[in-house]
Amino acid sequence: MSASSKKQPQYKVQLSLAAALLVISSAAYWYEYSKAPKEEEKSNEEKKPLNLKGLNIGSITLEKGGKKITLNCLDLNQNQCKAGDNSHWELTVPLKFKADDAMVSSLVSTLNNLRPTTTLDLKDETPEKRKKLLTDYKLDADSRAKKEMISATLETQNKETFQIFFGEKHPLEEGYFVLVAKKGIPDESKVYVLPTFQMTAMDQPPNHFRNKQLLTLSQTNVKEVIVSGGKKNPKGLQLKKEGVNWNLILNGQSSPGDNDAIDGLISGAIFLNAKGFAADKKDDPLGKSSLLGAKKIIELKLKTEKDEQTLTLFERKFKDGKKEASQAFAVVSNLDPVFEVDTTNLDRLDKDPKELRFSRLIPTMGRFDLQWIEVDGGKKFKQTILKKDGIWKLDGKDFENAKLDTLLDRLSTAIIDAYPEKSITPVEPQVRMSFGTKPGERKYDFILFQKEGKLWAQNENSATKETFQLKGDLLPQIPWEAAFLTTHESRQKAPH
Repeated sequence: MSASSKKQPQYKVQLSLAAALLVISSAAYWYEYSKAPKEEEKSNEEKKPLNLKGLNIGSITLEKGGKKITLNCLDLNQNQCKAGDNSHWELTVPLKFKADDAMVSSLVSTLNNLRPTTTLDLKDETPEKRKKLLTDYKLDADSRAKKEMISATLETQNKETFQIFFGEKHPLEEGYFVLVAKKGIPDESKVYVLPTFQMTAMDQPPNHFRNKQLLTLSQTNVKEVIVSGGKKNPKGLQLKKEGVNWNLILNGQSSPGDNDAIDGLISGAIFLNAKGFAADKKDDPLGKSSLLGAKKIIELKLKTEKDEQTLTLFERKFKDGKKEASQAFAVVSNLDPVFEVDTTNLDRLDKDPKELRFSRLIPTMGRFDLQWIEVDGGKKFKQTILKKDGIWKLDGKDFENAKLDTLLDRLSTAIIDAYPEKSITPVEPQVRMSFGTKPGERKYDFILFQKEGKLWAQNENSATKETFQLKGDLLPQIPWEAAFLTTHESRQKAPH
Protein backbone atom coordinates (compact mmCIF):
# COMPACT_ATOMS: atom_id res chain seq x y z
CA MET A 1 0.00 0.00 0.00
CA SER A 2 1.41 3.37 -0.95
CA ALA A 3 2.10 6.15 1.54
CA SER A 4 -0.53 8.40 -0.04
CA SER A 5 -3.29 5.80 0.36
CA LYS A 6 -2.55 5.48 4.07
CA LYS A 7 -3.12 9.22 4.62
CA GLN A 8 -6.54 9.34 2.94
CA PRO A 9 -8.54 8.27 6.04
CA GLN A 10 -6.96 11.15 8.00
CA TYR A 11 -8.31 13.65 5.46
CA LYS A 12 -11.79 12.15 5.82
CA VAL A 13 -11.63 12.56 9.59
CA GLN A 14 -10.50 16.18 9.28
CA LEU A 15 -13.26 16.86 6.76
CA SER A 16 -15.87 15.34 9.07
CA LEU A 17 -14.60 17.44 11.98
CA ALA A 18 -14.71 20.63 9.87
CA ALA A 19 -18.29 19.87 8.79
CA ALA A 20 -19.30 19.22 12.40
CA LEU A 21 -17.71 22.50 13.51
CA LEU A 22 -19.53 24.34 10.72
CA VAL A 23 -22.88 22.91 11.84
CA ILE A 24 -22.18 23.72 15.49
CA SER A 25 -21.01 27.30 14.74
CA SER A 26 -24.03 27.88 12.45
CA ALA A 27 -26.36 26.66 15.19
CA ALA A 28 -24.62 28.89 17.75
CA TYR A 29 -24.86 31.88 15.40
CA TRP A 30 -28.58 31.20 14.78
CA TYR A 31 -29.26 30.92 18.50
CA GLU A 32 -27.29 34.04 19.42
CA TYR A 33 -28.62 36.34 16.71
CA SER A 34 -32.07 34.91 15.96
CA LYS A 35 -33.57 32.65 18.60
CA ALA A 36 -32.02 34.23 21.73
CA PRO A 37 -33.24 37.80 21.01
CA LYS A 38 -36.76 36.48 20.31
CA GLU A 39 -36.72 34.47 23.55
CA GLU A 40 -35.45 37.51 25.45
CA GLU A 41 -38.16 39.71 23.89
CA LYS A 42 -40.80 37.10 24.80
CA SER A 43 -39.46 36.93 28.35
CA ASN A 44 -39.56 40.72 28.69
CA GLU A 45 -43.13 40.84 27.36
CA GLU A 46 -44.19 38.21 29.90
CA LYS A 47 -42.71 40.25 32.74
CA LYS A 48 -44.87 43.26 31.91
CA PRO A 49 -47.87 43.84 34.20
CA LEU A 50 -49.88 44.64 31.03
CA ASN A 51 -48.98 43.25 27.63
CA LEU A 52 -51.04 45.18 25.09
CA LYS A 53 -49.04 44.23 22.02
CA GLY A 54 -51.32 43.91 18.98
CA LEU A 55 -54.51 44.71 20.93
CA ASN A 56 -56.92 47.38 19.72
CA ILE A 57 -57.78 49.48 22.77
CA GLY A 58 -61.37 50.71 22.52
CA SER A 59 -61.50 52.71 25.75
CA ILE A 60 -59.48 53.70 28.81
CA THR A 61 -61.13 54.60 32.10
CA LEU A 62 -59.10 56.26 34.86
CA GLU A 63 -60.59 56.39 38.37
CA LYS A 64 -59.60 58.21 41.54
CA GLY A 65 -61.64 59.43 44.49
CA GLY A 66 -64.89 58.27 42.88
CA LYS A 67 -64.27 60.39 39.79
CA LYS A 68 -63.88 58.93 36.32
CA ILE A 69 -62.17 59.93 33.10
CA THR A 70 -63.11 57.90 30.03
CA LEU A 71 -61.27 58.10 26.72
CA ASN A 72 -62.59 56.39 23.59
CA CYS A 73 -60.58 55.57 20.48
CA LEU A 74 -62.20 56.80 17.25
CA ASP A 75 -60.19 54.54 14.93
CA LEU A 76 -61.42 51.09 16.00
CA ASN A 77 -62.98 50.35 12.61
CA GLN A 78 -59.60 50.98 10.98
CA ASN A 79 -57.78 48.80 13.56
CA GLN A 80 -55.63 51.81 14.44
CA CYS A 81 -56.02 51.79 18.23
CA LYS A 82 -52.98 49.73 19.16
CA ALA A 83 -50.02 50.82 21.22
CA GLY A 84 -47.75 52.79 18.89
CA ASP A 85 -50.53 53.82 16.46
CA ASN A 86 -51.26 57.48 15.77
CA SER A 87 -54.83 57.10 16.97
CA HIS A 88 -57.57 59.70 17.35
CA TRP A 89 -59.33 59.92 20.72
CA GLU A 90 -62.18 61.70 22.41
CA LEU A 91 -62.90 62.42 26.05
CA THR A 92 -66.43 61.21 26.90
CA VAL A 93 -66.51 61.34 30.74
CA PRO A 94 -66.94 63.63 32.66
CA LEU A 95 -67.74 65.75 29.56
CA LYS A 96 -67.46 65.12 25.85
CA PHE A 97 -64.51 66.89 24.20
CA LYS A 98 -61.93 66.17 21.54
CA ALA A 99 -58.92 64.61 23.22
CA ASP A 100 -55.25 65.45 22.86
CA ASP A 101 -54.30 62.53 20.60
CA ALA A 102 -50.60 62.70 21.39
CA MET A 103 -51.26 62.81 25.13
CA VAL A 104 -53.57 59.77 25.07
CA SER A 105 -51.23 57.83 22.77
CA SER A 106 -48.47 58.52 25.29
CA LEU A 107 -50.72 57.14 28.05
CA VAL A 108 -51.34 53.93 26.05
CA SER A 109 -47.59 53.59 25.48
CA THR A 110 -46.96 54.07 29.22
CA LEU A 111 -49.51 51.37 30.11
CA ASN A 112 -47.98 48.98 27.59
CA ASN A 113 -44.44 49.57 28.85
CA LEU A 114 -44.86 49.47 32.63
CA ARG A 115 -41.55 48.31 34.06
CA PRO A 116 -41.71 47.05 37.67
CA THR A 117 -38.67 47.56 39.86
CA THR A 118 -39.74 44.55 41.96
CA THR A 119 -42.07 41.61 41.40
CA LEU A 120 -43.48 39.85 44.48
CA ASP A 121 -44.63 36.26 43.91
CA LEU A 122 -47.39 35.35 46.39
CA LYS A 123 -48.62 32.12 44.85
CA ASP A 124 -46.77 29.89 47.36
CA GLU A 125 -48.02 31.85 50.36
CA THR A 126 -50.86 30.50 52.48
CA PRO A 127 -54.24 32.10 51.81
CA GLU A 128 -54.09 33.81 55.21
CA LYS A 129 -50.57 35.20 54.60
CA ARG A 130 -51.47 36.31 51.10
CA LYS A 131 -54.59 38.12 52.34
CA LYS A 132 -52.58 39.90 55.05
CA LEU A 133 -49.92 41.02 52.58
CA LEU A 134 -52.54 42.31 50.12
CA THR A 135 -54.21 44.19 52.97
CA ASP A 136 -50.86 45.71 53.96
CA TYR A 137 -50.30 46.72 50.34
CA LYS A 138 -53.90 48.08 50.22
CA LEU A 139 -54.61 45.84 47.25
CA ASP A 140 -57.17 43.49 48.89
CA ALA A 141 -60.76 43.36 47.62
CA ASP A 142 -62.01 45.88 50.18
CA SER A 143 -59.26 48.40 49.30
CA ARG A 144 -59.88 47.97 45.59
CA ALA A 145 -63.55 48.84 46.10
CA LYS A 146 -62.81 52.13 47.89
CA LYS A 147 -63.20 55.48 46.13
CA GLU A 148 -59.66 56.49 47.03
CA MET A 149 -58.23 53.71 44.86
CA ILE A 150 -56.38 54.86 41.73
CA SER A 151 -57.03 52.49 38.85
CA ALA A 152 -56.96 52.22 35.07
CA THR A 153 -59.30 49.99 33.07
CA LEU A 154 -58.72 49.18 29.42
CA GLU A 155 -61.32 47.55 27.19
CA THR A 156 -60.27 46.05 23.88
CA GLN A 157 -62.18 45.89 20.62
CA ASN A 158 -63.19 42.33 21.61
CA LYS A 159 -64.56 43.57 24.96
CA GLU A 160 -61.71 42.03 26.98
CA THR A 161 -60.79 44.12 30.02
CA PHE A 162 -57.47 44.79 31.73
CA GLN A 163 -57.27 46.62 35.05
CA ILE A 164 -54.39 47.92 37.09
CA PHE A 165 -54.80 49.03 40.73
CA PHE A 166 -52.36 51.28 42.60
CA GLY A 167 -52.09 50.51 46.31
CA GLU A 168 -49.82 51.67 49.13
CA LYS A 169 -46.63 53.60 48.54
CA HIS A 170 -43.55 51.40 49.03
CA PRO A 171 -41.83 52.25 52.33
CA LEU A 172 -38.31 52.01 50.87
CA GLU A 173 -38.58 52.41 47.10
CA GLU A 174 -39.87 55.39 45.09
CA GLY A 175 -42.89 53.49 43.85
CA TYR A 176 -46.28 51.92 44.53
CA PHE A 177 -47.57 48.37 45.04
CA VAL A 178 -49.68 47.35 42.04
CA LEU A 179 -52.07 44.51 41.24
CA VAL A 180 -53.44 43.54 37.82
CA ALA A 181 -56.81 42.05 36.83
CA LYS A 182 -57.47 40.44 33.45
CA LYS A 183 -60.98 39.74 32.12
CA GLY A 184 -62.35 40.96 35.44
CA ILE A 185 -60.35 38.45 37.50
CA PRO A 186 -57.69 39.95 39.85
CA ASP A 187 -54.39 38.08 39.89
CA GLU A 188 -53.71 38.06 43.66
CA SER A 189 -50.73 35.74 43.26
CA LYS A 190 -48.45 38.53 41.98
CA VAL A 191 -47.80 42.10 43.12
CA TYR A 192 -45.57 44.57 41.30
CA VAL A 193 -43.76 47.68 42.49
CA LEU A 194 -44.00 50.39 39.82
CA PRO A 195 -42.01 53.66 39.83
CA THR A 196 -43.99 56.74 40.92
CA PHE A 197 -43.61 58.50 37.55
CA GLN A 198 -45.54 55.71 35.81
CA MET A 199 -48.47 56.16 38.17
CA THR A 200 -48.33 59.93 37.67
CA ALA A 201 -49.23 59.49 33.97
CA MET A 202 -52.66 58.22 35.11
CA ASP A 203 -53.21 60.50 38.10
CA GLN A 204 -54.25 63.53 36.03
CA PRO A 205 -57.34 65.81 35.81
CA PRO A 206 -59.66 65.58 32.75
CA ASN A 207 -58.26 68.77 31.16
CA HIS A 208 -54.86 67.11 30.97
CA PHE A 209 -56.24 64.88 28.19
CA ARG A 210 -58.26 67.53 26.34
CA ASN A 211 -57.21 68.82 22.96
CA LYS A 212 -55.39 72.11 23.52
CA GLN A 213 -54.82 73.13 19.90
CA LEU A 214 -56.68 76.35 19.15
CA LEU A 215 -56.68 76.58 15.34
CA THR A 216 -57.29 73.65 13.02
CA LEU A 217 -56.37 75.21 9.67
CA SER A 218 -53.49 73.91 7.57
CA GLN A 219 -50.75 76.52 7.33
CA THR A 220 -50.14 75.84 3.64
CA ASN A 221 -53.81 76.60 2.87
CA VAL A 222 -53.87 80.03 4.53
CA LYS A 223 -54.25 82.73 1.85
CA GLU A 224 -55.08 85.80 3.90
CA VAL A 225 -54.54 87.13 7.43
CA ILE A 226 -56.26 90.18 8.92
CA VAL A 227 -54.64 91.50 12.09
CA SER A 228 -56.65 93.88 14.29
CA GLY A 229 -55.21 95.72 17.26
CA GLY A 230 -51.89 95.00 18.87
CA LYS A 231 -49.57 97.17 20.92
CA LYS A 232 -47.11 97.61 18.05
CA ASN A 233 -49.70 98.50 15.42
CA PRO A 234 -53.15 99.32 16.88
CA LYS A 235 -54.55 100.24 13.43
CA GLY A 236 -54.04 96.69 12.19
CA LEU A 237 -52.88 95.31 8.85
CA GLN A 238 -53.71 92.77 6.17
CA LEU A 239 -51.55 90.02 4.66
CA LYS A 240 -52.50 88.52 1.32
CA LYS A 241 -50.84 85.72 -0.62
CA GLU A 242 -50.33 86.10 -4.36
CA GLY A 243 -48.91 82.89 -5.81
CA VAL A 244 -46.03 81.96 -3.51
CA ASN A 245 -45.38 85.47 -2.19
CA TRP A 246 -47.06 87.49 0.53
CA ASN A 247 -48.09 91.14 0.27
CA LEU A 248 -48.44 93.47 3.23
CA ILE A 249 -51.40 95.87 3.01
CA LEU A 250 -51.10 98.81 5.38
CA ASN A 251 -53.34 101.90 5.29
CA GLY A 252 -54.64 100.76 1.91
CA GLN A 253 -51.15 100.57 0.41
CA SER A 254 -49.79 97.19 -0.74
CA SER A 255 -46.10 96.30 -0.59
CA PRO A 256 -44.15 93.02 -0.77
CA GLY A 257 -44.06 91.10 2.50
CA ASP A 258 -41.29 89.08 4.06
CA ASN A 259 -42.35 85.48 3.32
CA ASP A 260 -40.29 84.01 6.15
CA ALA A 261 -41.55 86.48 8.76
CA ILE A 262 -45.20 86.11 7.68
CA ASP A 263 -44.98 82.32 7.59
CA GLY A 264 -43.52 82.53 11.09
CA LEU A 265 -46.47 84.61 12.30
CA ILE A 266 -49.00 82.18 10.80
CA SER A 267 -47.13 79.20 12.21
CA GLY A 268 -47.12 80.82 15.66
CA ALA A 269 -50.91 81.20 15.53
CA ILE A 270 -51.73 77.77 14.10
CA PHE A 271 -49.47 75.85 16.47
CA LEU A 272 -50.53 77.84 19.53
CA ASN A 273 -51.63 75.45 22.28
CA ALA A 274 -53.53 76.26 25.46
CA LYS A 275 -52.02 75.51 28.82
CA GLY A 276 -55.43 75.31 30.49
CA PHE A 277 -59.15 76.04 30.30
CA ALA A 278 -60.62 79.06 32.08
CA ALA A 279 -64.18 78.08 31.08
CA ASP A 280 -65.85 75.45 28.90
CA LYS A 281 -68.24 77.88 27.17
CA LYS A 282 -67.24 81.45 26.35
CA ASP A 283 -70.84 82.65 26.05
CA ASP A 284 -72.23 81.37 29.35
CA PRO A 285 -71.96 83.35 32.64
CA LEU A 286 -68.83 81.50 33.77
CA GLY A 287 -67.15 82.09 30.41
CA LYS A 288 -67.95 85.80 30.47
CA SER A 289 -66.82 86.19 34.07
CA SER A 290 -63.50 84.50 33.25
CA LEU A 291 -62.70 87.45 30.97
CA LEU A 292 -63.80 90.20 33.37
CA GLY A 293 -61.03 92.74 33.74
CA ALA A 294 -59.16 91.27 30.75
CA LYS A 295 -58.27 93.63 27.90
CA LYS A 296 -58.45 92.59 24.28
CA ILE A 297 -54.90 92.73 22.93
CA ILE A 298 -54.94 91.41 19.37
CA GLU A 299 -57.16 89.55 16.91
CA LEU A 300 -56.00 87.45 13.95
CA LYS A 301 -58.43 86.26 11.29
CA LEU A 302 -56.92 83.49 9.12
CA LYS A 303 -58.63 82.64 5.84
CA THR A 304 -58.33 79.74 3.42
CA GLU A 305 -60.33 79.32 0.21
CA LYS A 306 -63.03 77.36 2.09
CA ASP A 307 -62.78 78.35 5.74
CA GLU A 308 -61.79 81.07 8.18
CA GLN A 309 -61.02 81.09 11.91
CA THR A 310 -60.50 84.03 14.22
CA LEU A 311 -58.17 83.95 17.21
CA THR A 312 -58.57 86.68 19.85
CA LEU A 313 -56.10 87.17 22.69
CA PHE A 314 -56.82 88.92 26.01
CA GLU A 315 -54.62 90.00 28.90
CA ARG A 316 -55.53 90.57 32.54
CA LYS A 317 -52.97 92.39 34.69
CA PHE A 318 -52.91 92.10 38.48
CA LYS A 319 -50.67 92.43 41.52
CA ASP A 320 -48.93 89.33 42.82
CA GLY A 321 -47.78 90.68 46.14
CA LYS A 322 -45.69 93.67 45.17
CA LYS A 323 -44.95 92.38 41.68
CA GLU A 324 -46.85 93.09 38.47
CA ALA A 325 -48.28 89.90 36.97
CA SER A 326 -50.59 88.98 34.11
CA GLN A 327 -52.67 86.20 32.62
CA ALA A 328 -53.38 85.63 28.94
CA PHE A 329 -56.56 84.13 27.51
CA ALA A 330 -57.73 83.15 24.04
CA VAL A 331 -61.03 82.49 22.33
CA VAL A 332 -61.52 81.04 18.86
CA SER A 333 -64.50 81.76 16.62
CA ASN A 334 -65.42 78.10 16.01
CA LEU A 335 -64.66 76.73 19.51
CA ASP A 336 -66.57 77.05 22.79
CA PRO A 337 -63.92 77.28 25.54
CA VAL A 338 -62.06 80.21 27.02
CA PHE A 339 -58.46 79.02 26.89
CA GLU A 340 -55.61 80.09 29.11
CA VAL A 341 -52.39 80.57 27.13
CA ASP A 342 -48.84 81.51 27.96
CA THR A 343 -48.32 85.28 28.17
CA THR A 344 -45.29 85.07 25.84
CA ASN A 345 -47.73 84.53 22.96
CA LEU A 346 -48.95 88.12 23.28
CA ASP A 347 -45.59 89.47 22.08
CA ARG A 348 -44.94 86.61 19.66
CA LEU A 349 -48.10 87.33 17.67
CA ASP A 350 -47.95 91.14 17.97
CA LYS A 351 -45.81 92.33 15.05
CA ASP A 352 -44.62 95.74 13.95
CA PRO A 353 -45.36 96.16 10.21
CA LYS A 354 -41.63 96.65 9.64
CA GLU A 355 -41.08 93.07 10.87
CA LEU A 356 -43.42 91.77 8.16
CA ARG A 357 -42.21 93.92 5.27
CA PHE A 358 -39.88 92.67 2.61
CA SER A 359 -36.48 92.65 4.37
CA ARG A 360 -34.43 90.21 2.28
CA LEU A 361 -34.16 89.94 -1.47
CA ILE A 362 -34.31 86.13 -1.39
CA PRO A 363 -36.22 84.12 1.26
CA THR A 364 -33.99 82.15 3.61
CA MET A 365 -35.21 78.73 2.42
CA GLY A 366 -35.67 79.90 -1.17
CA ARG A 367 -31.95 80.50 -1.42
CA PHE A 368 -31.31 76.71 -1.44
CA ASP A 369 -33.87 76.07 -4.22
CA LEU A 370 -32.11 78.32 -6.74
CA GLN A 371 -30.83 76.64 -9.92
CA TRP A 372 -30.48 79.62 -12.29
CA ILE A 373 -29.08 83.14 -11.98
CA GLU A 374 -28.70 85.85 -14.59
CA VAL A 375 -26.41 88.83 -14.08
CA ASP A 376 -27.13 91.59 -16.60
CA GLY A 377 -24.68 94.48 -16.67
CA GLY A 378 -26.42 96.17 -19.60
CA LYS A 379 -24.15 96.91 -22.52
CA LYS A 380 -21.04 95.87 -20.54
CA PHE A 381 -21.74 92.17 -19.91
CA LYS A 382 -24.36 89.46 -19.37
CA GLN A 383 -23.75 86.19 -17.53
CA THR A 384 -25.80 83.04 -16.96
CA ILE A 385 -25.07 80.89 -13.93
CA LEU A 386 -26.54 77.37 -13.71
CA LYS A 387 -26.29 74.80 -10.93
CA LYS A 388 -25.36 71.30 -12.03
CA ASP A 389 -24.83 68.44 -9.54
CA GLY A 390 -24.74 70.97 -6.71
CA ILE A 391 -22.02 73.11 -8.36
CA TRP A 392 -22.55 76.53 -9.95
CA LYS A 393 -21.23 76.94 -13.52
CA LEU A 394 -20.73 80.35 -15.15
CA ASP A 395 -21.66 80.37 -18.85
CA GLY A 396 -21.16 76.57 -18.80
CA LYS A 397 -17.69 76.71 -17.22
CA ASP A 398 -16.43 75.84 -13.77
CA PHE A 399 -15.51 78.74 -11.50
CA GLU A 400 -14.77 79.39 -7.84
CA ASN A 401 -18.20 79.53 -6.12
CA ALA A 402 -17.09 81.23 -2.90
CA LYS A 403 -18.04 84.80 -3.86
CA LEU A 404 -21.40 83.76 -5.27
CA ASP A 405 -22.24 81.69 -2.17
CA THR A 406 -21.31 84.62 0.07
CA LEU A 407 -23.51 86.96 -1.97
CA LEU A 408 -26.47 84.55 -1.85
CA ASP A 409 -26.06 84.20 1.91
CA ARG A 410 -26.21 87.98 2.30
CA LEU A 411 -29.18 88.44 -0.03
CA SER A 412 -31.15 85.88 2.02
CA THR A 413 -30.66 87.77 5.30
CA ALA A 414 -32.33 90.99 6.45
CA ILE A 415 -30.41 93.54 4.34
CA ILE A 416 -33.03 96.21 3.62
CA ASP A 417 -32.12 99.32 5.56
CA ALA A 418 -34.93 101.72 4.66
CA TYR A 419 -38.20 102.03 2.72
CA PRO A 420 -38.42 105.38 0.88
CA GLU A 421 -41.87 106.89 0.56
CA LYS A 422 -41.41 107.43 -3.18
CA SER A 423 -39.89 105.06 -5.69
CA ILE A 424 -36.40 105.99 -6.95
CA THR A 425 -35.52 105.57 -10.61
CA PRO A 426 -32.44 103.37 -11.16
CA VAL A 427 -29.33 105.14 -12.44
CA GLU A 428 -25.86 104.02 -13.51
CA PRO A 429 -23.94 102.16 -12.28
CA GLN A 430 -26.48 99.38 -12.14
CA VAL A 431 -26.76 95.62 -12.60
CA ARG A 432 -29.85 93.45 -12.86
CA MET A 433 -29.83 90.14 -11.00
CA SER A 434 -32.54 87.54 -11.63
CA PHE A 435 -32.92 84.28 -9.71
CA GLY A 436 -35.03 81.19 -10.40
CA THR A 437 -35.47 77.48 -9.75
CA LYS A 438 -35.18 76.83 -13.49
CA PRO A 439 -33.70 78.67 -16.49
CA GLY A 440 -35.58 81.84 -17.41
CA GLU A 441 -37.75 81.87 -14.26
CA ARG A 442 -37.33 85.31 -12.69
CA LYS A 443 -38.72 84.34 -9.31
CA TYR A 444 -36.66 87.05 -7.60
CA ASP A 445 -35.71 89.92 -9.89
CA PHE A 446 -33.93 93.17 -8.91
CA ILE A 447 -32.05 96.08 -10.38
CA LEU A 448 -29.21 96.99 -8.03
CA PHE A 449 -27.85 100.50 -8.40
CA GLN A 450 -25.96 103.25 -6.58
CA LYS A 451 -27.12 106.75 -5.96
CA GLU A 452 -25.61 109.39 -3.70
CA GLY A 453 -23.22 106.85 -2.21
CA LYS A 454 -26.02 104.48 -1.21
CA LEU A 455 -26.98 101.03 -2.52
CA TRP A 456 -30.53 100.54 -3.77
CA ALA A 457 -32.61 97.67 -5.15
CA GLN A 458 -35.70 97.95 -7.33
CA ASN A 459 -38.06 94.98 -7.22
CA GLU A 460 -38.91 94.17 -10.85
CA ASN A 461 -41.63 91.74 -9.72
CA SER A 462 -43.47 94.46 -7.84
CA ALA A 463 -46.35 96.13 -9.66
CA THR A 464 -45.18 99.49 -8.31
CA LYS A 465 -41.45 98.75 -8.90
CA GLU A 466 -40.85 99.33 -5.20
CA THR A 467 -37.36 100.49 -4.26
CA PHE A 468 -35.39 99.67 -1.10
CA GLN A 469 -32.22 101.04 0.40
CA LEU A 470 -29.83 98.19 1.22
CA LYS A 471 -27.18 97.95 3.90
CA GLY A 472 -23.99 99.69 2.77
CA ASP A 473 -21.64 96.79 3.56
CA LEU A 474 -23.24 94.82 0.69
CA LEU A 475 -21.93 97.29 -1.89
CA PRO A 476 -18.52 95.61 -2.53
CA GLN A 477 -20.13 92.16 -2.89
CA ILE A 478 -22.26 93.02 -5.95
CA PRO A 479 -20.92 91.82 -9.37
CA TRP A 480 -20.65 95.22 -11.00
CA GLU A 481 -18.09 93.86 -13.49
CA ALA A 482 -17.94 90.66 -15.55
CA ALA A 483 -14.72 89.47 -13.92
CA PHE A 484 -15.90 89.89 -10.33
CA LEU A 485 -17.21 86.37 -9.69
CA THR A 486 -14.20 84.68 -11.28
CA THR A 487 -11.42 86.69 -9.61
CA HIS A 488 -9.83 85.62 -6.32
CA GLU A 489 -10.02 88.97 -4.52
CA SER A 490 -12.24 88.70 -1.48
CA ARG A 491 -13.63 92.20 -2.01
CA GLN A 492 -14.33 94.29 -5.09
CA LYS A 493 -14.01 98.01 -5.29
CA ALA A 494 -17.46 99.31 -6.20
CA PRO A 495 -17.63 101.60 -9.25
CA HIS A 496 -18.46 105.26 -8.84
